[in-house]
Amino acid sequence: MLGVLSLLLSASQAIATPPTVEQEIVVIGERLRTWRARYSVRGSQVRCRTTRSTGDREIDAIGCVAFETCIGQLRARIDESDRRDLESATRRSMKAAIQRDLPTCVTARRDELIADLADRRFRARNGE
Repeated sequence: MLGVLSLLLSASQAIATPPTVEQEIVVIGERLRTWRARYSVRGSQVRCRTTRSTGDREIDAIGCVAFETCIGQLRARIDESDRRDLESATRRSMKAAIQRDLPTCVTARRDELIADLADRRFRARNGE
């Protein structure tokens, strides 16, 4: 009986232990997988609208912020690829390169934002 009681006590302590930063990163990443958005880029206008929310505004914002940041970083290349005086093959090649580079940028930026949010939440829980 004492063994069962101590097992239950240790299990309840494990449940009550706040998640580590690493565990928080995993949770945020998992929640972000369900998030969906619609993006549009028209000239200098970049829009991102959440179409399937995670239920957490801070997590929802990660996807849009990452996309908007990367579009900003690629803006000069995007503008150059939109020039009317380019040959069609050159334009297609430039657009294809942007399409390859954008997801890489978004993934890296999203990972940074997830880590930042996890750290902020961990610190807030621990009174820092």
